[in-house]
Amino acid sequence: MELHAYAGEACPQTGQWQALDIPPQTRRFEQGEIMRNLDCACGLTVWRFLNA
Repeated sequence: MELHAYAGEACPQTGQWQALDIPPQTRRFEQGEIMRNLDCACGLTVWRFLNA
């Protein structure tokens, strides 16, 4: 099962995350850091955990 988080939520796990948007963007978040909203075309940014 993939780990996902929404913009505005606290990051559940430290590591590399990819925004599910076009074009995809990756960013490192620390646990507890607020996930960024990238103003994607579909509304709220959804982040997918890639690796620690």
